[in-house]
Amino acid sequence: MLTYLRKTIFLTGFLCSLGFTVVMLSKTDNLELIENEGHEGKEKKEKESGVDRQMEMLWQARAYPEHEFLNDRYMAAWQHAQAMRNPELISGANGVGGSNGMNYGAWTQVGTNLNIGRVLSVAISPSNGNNVFLGSASGGIWRSTNAGGSWSYVNTGFPVLGVPTLAFHPSNANILLAGTGEVYRVDTSNIGYNVWKARGTYGVGILRSTDGGVTWSQVLSKSYSNLFGVQMIKFDPTNANIVYACTTNGLFKSTDAGATWGTTPILNRVYITDVVVNSGNANQMMAAVGNLVNGDKGIYRSTDGGLNWTKVTAAAIPTSYGGFSRFVYLSGNTVYITMGRNDANEIELFRSNDFGATWSTLANSHHCEYQFWFANTAALLPSNPNVMLMGGVNFYRYNIGTTTRTAVGSMHSDFHDIKFDPSNNAIAYIASDGGIYKTTNATATTPTFTAINTGLNIAQFYASFGVSSQNANRFVGGLQDNGVWSFNGTSWLSEAGGDGGPSAVDPTNDQIAYSSNDARRVLKSITGVSGSYSQILGSWAFVGDDRTGFMAPIAIARSNTNTIYVASDNLHKTTNGGTTWTNNNGTISANTNYIEAQFKTAIALAVAPSNADTLYVSLSPFSQRVDNALNVVGQPTVRKSVNGGTSFTTVSAGLPNRFVLDFAISPTNKDSVMVVLGGYGGSHVYLSGNGGATWVNRGVGLPDVPLNAIVFDKNNPNFVYVGGDLGVYVSNNQGQTWFDFNGGLQDATLVFDLQISADNRLVAATHGKGVFISNLATYGTLPANILEFTGVNRNSVNELRWRTSQERNVAYYELERSLDGGAYATVQKVQPKNQATATYATTDAIAASVSSGVFYYRLKTVNTDGSFTYSSVVVIRFFRSGKLEVLGNPVRPGSLAVLTLTNPQTVTLRLIDMQGRVVHTERMNALAGNNRISLDKFRAPAAGKYILEASTLHEKFKTSVSY
Repeated sequence: MLTYLRKTIFLTGFLCSLGFTVVMLSKTDNLELIENEGHEGKEKKEKESGVDRQMEMLWQARAYPEHEFLNDRYMAAWQHAQAMRNPELISGANGVGGSNGMNYGAWTQVGTNLNIGRVLSVAISPSNGNNVFLGSASGGIWRSTNAGGSWSYVNTGFPVLGVPTLAFHPSNANILLAGTGEVYRVDTSNIGYNVWKARGTYGVGILRSTDGGVTWSQVLSKSYSNLFGVQMIKFDPTNANIVYACTTNGLFKSTDAGATWGTTPILNRVYITDVVVNSGNANQMMAAVGNLVNGDKGIYRSTDGGLNWTKVTAAAIPTSYGGFSRFVYLSGNTVYITMGRNDANEIELFRSNDFGATWSTLANSHHCEYQFWFANTAALLPSNPNVMLMGGVNFYRYNIGTTTRTAVGSMHSDFHDIKFDPSNNAIAYIASDGGIYKTTNATATTPTFTAINTGLNIAQFYASFGVSSQNANRFVGGLQDNGVWSFNGTSWLSEAGGDGGPSAVDPTNDQIAYSSNDARRVLKSITGVSGSYSQILGSWAFVGDDRTGFMAPIAIARSNTNTIYVASDNLHKTTNGGTTWTNNNGTISANTNYIEAQFKTAIALAVAPSNADTLYVSLSPFSQRVDNALNVVGQPTVRKSVNGGTSFTTVSAGLPNRFVLDFAISPTNKDSVMVVLGGYGGSHVYLSGNGGATWVNRGVGLPDVPLNAIVFDKNNPNFVYVGGDLGVYVSNNQGQTWFDFNGGLQDATLVFDLQISADNRLVAATHGKGVFISNLATYGTLPANILEFTGVNRNSVNELRWRTSQERNVAYYELERSLDGGAYATVQKVQPKNQATATYATTDAIAASVSSGVFYYRLKTVNTDGSFTYSSVVVIRFFRSGKLEVLGNPVRPGSLAVLTLTNPQTVTLRLIDMQGRVVHTERMNALAGNNRISLDKFRAPAAGKYILEASTLHEKFKTSVSY
């Protein structure tokens, strides 16, 4: 069960704004490179080890070091990705063949029975109980037309990952709203370095369908420095045209059934989790506010339809608690609220009989346990309002009259939603970390529940993914909160419980397979991927969590497969297949042979296929202590050893200050290596031919989105594949140009690992959609080979350059431009040189009236016979620079700052001391031109020098101030 409170070692998602704490995207060596425990029987220790660290992994890898405006950056990358998938470039089913000769991928799902993963929300059609929708954690929206008998993916046309809420219009089943972004914490205090609880996944606001979920439009999208997530959508029970959205940045209202929304929240509070409206008096409404460290947490009440709000201060309501709240309501004046409190037997259920004016407690109502910040749901039986179903870590039936709580059902732990079929109150659907459950006897004293996950491909794999080199379709991998699973060529089989982790298969003997759990526990099978696994390296959970990443990476030495490496802040090595290990003293404190430094934990690891003593390891500077404080040690680095880990040198000079998440090493040259990076704001692929002494940028042309995996085609060293938050991309020239390779994948797919199978196919392990497989790319012989196509903005001119080889029979080149990634127009024609190699350069002037924009360029090669091909897409973002200045130093009462911008946008203002600590933060919606900002709120704690910083999505301005 996706739990964990003991400590969150770093690595963002989300996602999915997430704070910082330790990275886990662990990887083994890509072995194919060219260049049982049951789910229900886990001990509590194992339960306390997953979700926050998983989300921190997502956050850290995506946010570091620029954690602001992640939703905006993600959507900008999506637009770039869509431009690369332009249908003009693609022909054939699922984009198999392109007009420029490239195979664009033909992905198919591996297996049909791996139907397990985190479900966050459920919605049932008000007119047909067979039509059920659900929202997953990182696999988007799914639909059933047979009351949960089977599920199919809903393609929205948007990069949808986490979906915490779904809501049908009460009387119009064609209208369906989806709130996106699984976010549990919003703050980025002190630039996020001390934020330990996770955030989740990216959101794209609210999507709306008016045809029952077939097509969708984006109806609410906000640009905020922090992540924008939608926690709950509810229709007004007295007027179905009125609908409310509970978001991380306030309570928003629509008066036309969700088609349009107000620009400002009607309740401006951080992290609103739920809202309830009195069915008999719409002027009475309440909102639940806060989660985790939010200072303003509790219930807000309005008696005038949301115009004015007052915080409830009833004696029965706790003034301080750890988690979030949800209302439980049927109709009338009686309303309940369940408040997620700290891990103790505290009262979590409260009742009001006058719609929030007064409150009382209900005994024996604790159900959230240590997941108070994450798992909290309850619902009254529509046919018996004296009985409530409630779920947190476990699931209960609660009798309100007798205040007795009874555990019911046999389901996977961690519950997020309960919905009753409006046409049959005996039917209820339960969303949990193990998928979706259904009961047809909800009214019984002891209801029974059945998993109904057929077709629900939402499994969240971690890297690395184990692939056999001898036998096609033999795989093993670890799942978030759902154990270790293997594929035997026909079906998926559960091999071990807990949080499954990095896995690998012996490249010379696929009867030997390795997998793992979090905190460095390693398992081994000697009877194949679907064999019997036993522990060969013990866990450091609860005693050395800040010494290991959430998932410790594993790597097998291809040239000597008895040599295996596992990395924490030490390197653990075996030369006898796991019988004994170095740096594995019984007392963890005695393990002091650090890869770089104590608490600097490994997140990616690779061994050169040609040399068992040469290895590369990527390190995170963040690790979470058991008291939830952070260790921060320097910056992310890459270290290299040429003597089997006896000593290391740093080889990350020349790489951006971001996390390296995977390595690909040539099988014949231990010093030829490519890496992929997380974060935003620059290239994500780099190449070194000298073992990391120098690095060359090879990510030009790819969307600016985190990349998690890289692998070479073992039969053609020119072909390289990368996988990231928007799927898979391929280069046929070692990264000089890139092409989309997502044919057959659904919308946004989080690819965490790529491997080459025994039958020479590409395998993608995803975090939210299971495993896919595709034939490798092919590239036909073309009249001209575009080796490189790049662009850069210089003031008011976009400069485009390209380099070719083997030009022959080229009539001309057309430079085409698009402003939306869709419709292209010819900018100019360029005459060819028709030489063996040639270089071209041209410019595209930007009109003086254009203050900002995104320009998409592609190159069309037109041949003398009239045929043509397209290049990859180049994206140039242009913004005329603004400025920030303080009118008068030192700052006094009444002092002003002036921020000058060329276009309206959201701005985050911070006052930062000389130690880099944020002492004050403000947000504003700035206008084009001069914005005068009063500095009276920016009070410094002590006299001295500070930095005033203004951040937008694309720029950051700083100026010195004195107090």
